[in-house]
Amino acid sequence: CIDYAKVDTELFPLEASCTRWIELLTEMNIYKAADSGYAAKPGDLVFFDWNGDGEAEHVGIVKEINTQKLKTIPDSCG
Repeated sequence: CIDYAKVDTELFPLEASCTRWIELLTEMNIYKAADSGYAAKPGDLVFFDWNGDGEAEHVGIVKEINTQKLKTIPDSCG
């Protein structure tokens, strides 16, 4: 999705591993942890730790937020 959106990869890293991607974004001071107080907005990346082991396994792009749900693209995973 980031490639299709023509995001400048010189300024924003691309990575297949969620863990490595979080490391790179943290080094760039643009990663915000869930407990940081940052409020996600449409267009942001959000990382998910599905199995609760402290490591993200999935990433989505925030599509919509309401008081009950955060919807992402892709909105499902297998």
